[in-house]
Amino acid sequence: MRSAFPEIQMIFLFQIGKSLYTKTYVFFQPFGAYFFLGTMMNGLQIVWYDILPLIVFIAAGWFLDGKFRLDENTYRKLTSYVVLPCFVFYNLDQYKGESSWTWILPAAAGLLLILYGVSLAVSYFLPAGSAGRKVFRAAAVFPSSGHIGAALVFLVYTQPPFGKGSDTPFLPEAMGAMIVLMLLMELLVHTVGASLAKDRIPSWKEALLVPVKMPVLYAAVLAEAARFFGISVEHTFLWPVLEHFNGAFIILITVTIGVWLRRHHAFRVTGAAAGAAFCKLFLSPAIAAGFLLAIRPEDPVAAQVFLIYAALPSSLALIMYARQEEACALQAEQTVSLAAVLGIFTVPAVIWLSRLLFPVTGG
Repeated sequence: MRSAFPEIQMIFLFQIGKSLYTKTYVFFQPFGAYFFLGTMMNGLQIVWYDILPLIVFIAAGWFLDGKFRLDENTYRKLTSYVVLPCFVFYNLDQYKGESSWTWILPAAAGLLLILYGVSLAVSYFLPAGSAGRKVFRAAAVFPSSGHIGAALVFLVYTQPPFGKGSDTPFLPEAMGAMIVLMLLMELLVHTVGASLAKDRIPSWKEALLVPVKMPVLYAAVLAEAARFFGISVEHTFLWPVLEHFNGAFIILITVTIGVWLRRHHAFRVTGAAAGAAFCKLFLSPAIAAGFLLAIRPEDPVAAQVFLIYAALPSSLALIMYARQEEACALQAEQTVSLAAVLGIFTVPAVIWLSRLLFPVTGG
């Protein structure tokens, strides 16, 4: 006759395991609920304060262009030659702290090289021709730092929990880091990115003329010169105007983005567009997060800004350059449009992750 002891032992062990699981679940359930609710509230706060204003003004540009047919060229020149340089000059002049350039610039260069290496390897598996592969590489590497990036960082650090009203203690530091990244990207986008998008290698003369034609570089040099010679711009008649340009920048740059997207969008998911979006929106911030966790920078604000920068969608300027040479203009529009739409969902997640990994205290 078979013994019943093994069955009794199994039932006994099952009851013990069930009891331990129940008690453990009851104990940790509040912590999980608090974490979930806190995460959801933080996510809603990020969308409400940081993402929704951008969407509203981009949509306004889209609607206004459809209603009145805005002059795209005038808007682009106004932002490139007036608003953006004033924005750069004002925020660099405001930044009085220690520079984080010592690690930000090498980190940005390293991120670009890794992304370019990955995109170069992946591009050979794409069915597109030589020009299409180059557009894919450019879209996978270069972010929209001068348009979406600067406006986004400005909103993040002027809204809760980092600021409210005129009390924005972290804004100068954040904008200082973002402008350094923006200047580097603007220079590279208009040289290397333009070469890839146009499918044409520029001459040495064309390459040397690129910095000469960038007003933002002059604004940065003037701001550093004023700091070096101890010139206080705050006590001049220009200061009230520059302060107003800071707010005008957000409106004009986002309205211009809306006009651009309406005229040059192509919402079609292709393998090349999806691959470039994956590199730019997922792989890039993952690499940046790994690098930041490895070096653990002392400045959490700069670390947050770098992670946000790494998650930005592809540069809008790539469409302009692709259309100039009619080299895979449609693919450039598809790739940039897809990255911009997906970025609405991925960028808030990266902003939340940046706060979790590199919490900011004080102010």
